[in-house]
Amino acid sequence: MSEQEIQPLDDLYEIEDIALKSKKITKRIEFLKEYKKRKKLTIDKEIEILENKIEFFKKIIIETFKKEEEKSVDFPGSCSIVSRNQKSNWKITDDDEFIKIIRDAEDKGEKINKAIKEVNEYKIMKKEANKLLDIWEQNGNLEKYFDIEKDNKASKTCIEKEPAKTNISFSYPEEDEENEIIEEDIPTENITYDAI
Repeated sequence: MSEQEIQPLDDLYEIEDIALKSKKITKRIEFLKEYKKRKKLTIDKEIEILENKIEFFKKIIIETFKKEEEKSVDFPGSCSIVSRNQKSNWKITDDDEFIKIIRDAEDKGEKINKAIKEVNEYKIMKKEANKLLDIWEQNGNLEKYFDIEKDNKASKTCIEKEPAKTNISFSYPEEDEENEIIEEDIPTENITYDAI
């Protein structure tokens, strides 16, 4: 999906339209995923387009929340939306190199806090590895084991730090599944709020 300019909505209450459209798109994605399993067809592209639309909607909602200085909104009988800030995470881009570095650090007496686990072979425990990298970043040990460049990427390219971000979650009231019809005419081209 091409990078689109994200503009906040004019009014906090316009978010409801986007949330309900996201719900329909989510149901379509679920339908396509199940259909893909049953028919073994290649429909990844349509799923990707629909998932990108939901991400676009989320970005609009985040910008609108910032503009309106809100963190959540509830539309009774329709949906509620909550914004949460996520801390930054480390992305391990080369598992083998990362395991080698962590094992070397452990051999030198460094506590690795369950960052890797041996199960006939070493497996990276992502949550624990993220904690360990945060600790090492704070106490200066990151540079000791990884050749860190200015942009928080290791020159050995086995880790890079992803920036902190804000995430949006939708919740919808329970519905009667028998009466629900999945919309087949969800547009898949680039959209704006006016096209919703």
